[in-house]
Amino acid sequence: MEVCRAFKRSEELRESITTLETLDVILEGLRKELGMLQQQLVSKPSITIGSSPESQSALLISREGCNTGQDSRPQAEKKKLDYSSLDLARVRRLIKSRENALSWVRDSLDDLRKTKESPETTP
Repeated sequence: MEVCRAFKRSEELRESITTLETLDVILEGLRKELGMLQQQLVSKPSITIGSSPESQSALLISREGCNTGQDSRPQAEKKKLDYSSLDLARVRRLIKSRENALSWVRDSLDDLRKTKESPETTP
């Protein structure tokens, strides 16, 4: 019976690590897309971003040089993370964290796309 439980835990851990790695890849792609969109909005001086706090913060982030689509991390940090030494509880927390990050990035992308589609022009 104990062998079955141990096998089930190891299978669940393996599946959770696979999920976490998939979320990492999706998040990286969305962050690049967000950075490129922010860069496009910043490079157009005749457009002002709407007055919503989300739009203002997105513009502030891109003006500060964050998320510009160019990854400033050293090459060593870009390599795939090794989650094999983590326990199931930690992996589940990381999955939840990645899901929240994905939600935030998607919301930011939606806000920037709306801003891009209906920009307010300066006089």
